[in-house]
Amino acid sequence: MSKRTTKEKIAMRSTPRKTPSKQRNQNTQAEKASEAFELNSYSALFLEEARRTVTVTEGGQRREMTIEEALIRAQTTTGLKGSPYALRNALATMERAEREEAAAIAAENTRFREYKKILRRNLAKARETGDPEPLPHPDDIEIEDGVRPRIVGPISKKELLHYERLCRLRDTLLLQDELDSRETPAAEEVRPETQSGGALILFHLINDHLPERMQLTGNEALLRARRNQCKAKRQLLKELFQAWKGVGARVPRGSTFPSRRNVALRLGEIFDVV
Repeated sequence: MSKRTTKEKIAMRSTPRKTPSKQRNQNTQAEKASEAFELNSYSALFLEEARRTVTVTEGGQRREMTIEEALIRAQTTTGLKGSPYALRNALATMERAEREEAAAIAAENTRFREYKKILRRNLAKARETGDPEPLPHPDDIEIEDGVRPRIVGPISKKELLHYERLCRLRDTLLLQDELDSRETPAAEEVRPETQSGGALILFHLINDHLPERMQLTGNEALLRARRNQCKAKRQLLKELFQAWKGVGARVPRGSTFPSRRNVALRLGEIFDVV
């Protein structure tokens, strides 16, 4: 056998090993997709600035609008006065950035659709084997054309425990509403300041802000309320005390909730502050 020259040996050492053609094609496609659809930093910054709200004065009146709207108005005005080259250039840059953003969103939605398929397969396997369900739950991933994907549920064990506690708190409030209805005299139910229903307001507030798969439907909530109505008072008090304890609240046995009016006023004050 002929001996390799020094140059050949160096060339062999510097040449990377060939990857299988299938893997190489997948890597190349992934890189091209990333390059094609990733929104560059300049475009992202440009869009962020273009969508910023500013205050302008028109006809002696001040009003708010986005910079994009202001540019379009300025282009119209400047076009009547002279060359609007600079404004046309800004609008062209904006349109290009928006096209890049739309492409990036479309690519991201495609990736998340594939991700949901994988999660659904993993979920089916977990249910068969009794293993913990994967996070995020595929039903908690919202995909809408033209909008970036959103995850509206827990993505970690810690967040899952938080949502599970909210579900228990919601159910506790429904139990509490049943006790409040029984403990409120009929004469006080007609007076707004003493009318029961404060716990029910919080029940709906929590339930409506849970991921859709964790929410109780109207029929489910009604069925649970009917079941609570059938409980003996002693059983109701016992379950309610344990339920409050289960969510980490120390509520004396037999305590009633503030009235519907007081809870609504308090929530109004909180949201005004926020």
